Amino acid sequence: MAEFIHFRDIDPERASSWAGKRVLSIDIDWAHDAVLEDTIDLIERAAVKACFFVTHDTPLLARLRANPLFELGLHPNFDPLLRGETPRSARDIVMALARMAPEAQVLRSHAMTTSGRWLELYREAGVTHLSNYLMFGDANIHPFRQLNGLVEAPVHFADDGLLFQRAMSAVSFHPETELLANGGGLRVYNFHPIHLFLNAESLDRYGASRPHADDPQALRRLRFDGDGARTWLSSLLR
Repeated sequence: MAEFIHFRDIDPERASSWAGKRVLSIDIDWAHDAVLEDTIDLIERAAVKACFFVTHDTPLLARLRANPLFELGLHPNFDPLLRGETPRSARDIVMALARMAPEAQVLRSHAMTTSGRWLELYREAGVTHLSNYLMFGDANIHPFRQLNGLVEAPVHFADDGLLFQRAMSAVSFHPETELLANGGGLRVYNFHPIHLFLNAESLDRYGASRPHADDPQALRRLRFDGDGARTWLSSLLR
């Protein structure tokens, strides 16, 4: 198994800190505690480093903090702001999360929404690293610095990204052969508790689950018995 590292370990100018290495990241995305706990169980059994991007307060944050292999990140949701549905500013949104997870040094926004105007806001929130850019399937990703020095570590694979590709009939990534392929670049993997819980293989399965987001038993009955997000993660953790 290739080495898993934390985002905070990455120094673009020092290739030995990232070349050929992996970062496992989880966008919590307001998951029910039972769904999130299932993801934590999977990763704790593998005993690898991982980053959990926080969207909301939950008692499970204490469990994540208690594991030295885990780091917390900020996962602000700017969608309501862009749709004009909230009076909150970008600063309000980011700083509220920073107060919830003051130790967080990495940020990835929901839907990877960002702006160059927010880079200094991220720094003010204590962020040193970003993972807010998708280079799906690129085997030669090199982390780089944004204009204000923040380190950007682009995402190589995202479970929801593959589901979207399949829905658009634009699949160019084959997890059975490419997920574990060797390469000299940095590989950031992004998973979501709901997709892992469902072992989602399609956006249709995720769509069918949405009315049951607060009913883990109903969600479990929708779990796919085949090759999906859960098996993709399991193959990484072997």
